[in-house]
Amino acid sequence: MTRFFKISSMIILITIIAFVLCTIKEWYFFSTHGRTLLKEKDPITVIFAADDNYILPLSVALTSLNMNTKAPVEIFVLTEGLSEKNIKTLQHIDDKFTKLTIHILPVDSSVFDQFPINDRWSKSSYFRYLIPELLPLHKRAIYLDADILIFKDLSDFFETNLNNTPIGGISDAFEDNFLQRPLFKDHKFYINSGVLLLDLEKLRKLNITKQLFKATDLNKDKFTHFDQDAINYVLKDNIKIFPTKYNAQQPKNCNGNDNKLQIRITCLRSGFFRLHSFIFLS
Repeated sequence: MTRFFKISSMIILITIIAFVLCTIKEWYFFSTHGRTLLKEKDPITVIFAADDNYILPLSVALTSLNMNTKAPVEIFVLTEGLSEKNIKTLQHIDDKFTKLTIHILPVDSSVFDQFPINDRWSKSSYFRYLIPELLPLHKRAIYLDADILIFKDLSDFFETNLNNTPIGGISDAFEDNFLQRPLFKDHKFYINSGVLLLDLEKLRKLNITKQLFKATDLNKDKFTHFDQDAINYVLKDNIKIFPTKYNAQQPKNCNGNDNKLQIRITCLRSGFFRLHSFIFLS
């Protein structure tokens, strides 16, 4: 009886120890990985703007996004119109990559008729002005240029604290040149508009869409980089600056000057499109 009591007590003790160890292990796991588990349940929102000329680089961007982001991703492609062939291409990508849900969001480009365009920047470059209004139920989104490669998970970038600013971005590769222009001489920084983290609620509250339209209309002859100039002009210093690794731009970040960027693909060009940027989220 005494032996049975000892064995029973030992079993109970081992069970209690095992329970405590499992509890500690579970607490540690969720404290270190809990955010990741939540991100796998809740999709992040990523926005692109594209026309028929940009479907190939967009397809590459979507493929790299699928390969390197664990969370489900809700994607909105802003466009003034795509050919049936290119719509089918995006539908094929949507079917193939189960983590991605792709929405084609038509934009009335006539609202930008009075704004300047050229061979480098079409009306679609202005589409990001409308993002807060086009997604009225969304609180946050990432905007990416279509000619981009993503090498790391976007989830952490998506959840980064913007420190009460409405937008986050990365300094342009030619920031020093931009800051010498009269329009930006009193600015602390000048960001590249190809990678943006957007607090859509705050942007709506500040009525930034209206401000961007007004600034572009008043500075048609002064803005050389159109939407990018407008974003910097309107937001000025009310922007959170992220490290260069979040938007490694050619040519500044392709020459090895930044040792933190282990760039294995440098300044790629092909007959089809110019690869504009890389995202390294490490």
